[in-house]
Amino acid sequence: MKTVSALLSVLFLSACAIKPFTVSSDFDREIDYSSYETYAWVSENPMIIPEGSAIRPSLLDERRIMDRIETEMDLRGFNKTADSAAADFVIGFTIGTRDRLAVDTYPTPVGFSSWNYPYGWNYPYGWGAPGAIYTDTMRTRQYTEGTLSIDIFDVENRRPVWHGKAQGVIRNRSQEEQRELEAQAIQEILATFPPV
Repeated sequence: MKTVSALLSVLFLSACAIKPFTVSSDFDREIDYSSYETYAWVSENPMIIPEGSAIRPSLLDERRIMDRIETEMDLRGFNKTADSAAADFVIGFTIGTRDRLAVDTYPTPVGFSSWNYPYGWNYPYGWGAPGAIYTDTMRTRQYTEGTLSIDIFDVENRRPVWHGKAQGVIRNRSQEEQRELEAQAIQEILATFPPV
């Protein structure tokens, strides 16, 4: 059974050259985010696991993610309150995986030709030069994609106002790498909150 930390750290492509995950966000443009000062969790257990997800996180995983989100909120000057009804906004998050199938097509040389239809060899002046004959080769591969989403809801209007997520391919990593990627993912997801 995989843990959420395994998902979050493995959540993403190798940390070499290419960024290990992609981050995106969206928000309600009718909301005045500058008025936000306080936040609370949407419930005592704010983590949602989509049906069919292979990840079964523990309460320790949930608490670790909550702590990281709280740290990011503190850095942005928001004050946490235990009373969700008195907060300006509430936060929830979702962790899940899904299996994907990728199909790659690439040219493969299968032979050699010295004929340039319809003119024949070397017409005119080298256009018919010999060359390789290619066919398309198709390769399929299965992989698991992991997602961490963070959602923010306006308490007064009782509606979602901001959504951010990180997605990437799940790979095995050490616990230390997992924790680092987990922190990086949460930091980058919340980098665009509040929107300006």
